[in-house]
Amino acid sequence: MTMLIYYQIFMHLGGGPRWQINGPDVALCSNMWRSLLFFDNFADNGEAQCMGWGWYLQVDFQIFLVCLLLLFSYSYKKVLSFAFAGALLVGGWTFDIVITQIHQQKIFTDLDAFATI
Repeated sequence: MTMLIYYQIFMHLGGGPRWQINGPDVALCSNMWRSLLFFDNFADNGEAQCMGWGWYLQVDFQIFLVCLLLLFSYSYKKVLSFAFAGALLVGGWTFDIVITQIHQQKIFTDLDAFATI
């Protein structure tokens, strides 16, 4: 309901000289089906989301689905669930390391300051 209200009604609730700057960007909502299916953060690297604040809801729902798979595997075989959880852990670490290297991000920016202490 919130998505539909945002898409159809919210743009009519404001006015003034700064409304267009701070108002909703309804043009991004043309692909609202992605937001309704909680898939918007995967499409276009999440840059053209209908509701930017909806990112948290999408990620929360996706983590919920992964946890359901983990719980289902735990009820089936405990060893399988531990292997699945370990694979998720190692996959997450690997993803973080690769993205950090690709974007040349620095984890510790001022290590020289610690060396002189």
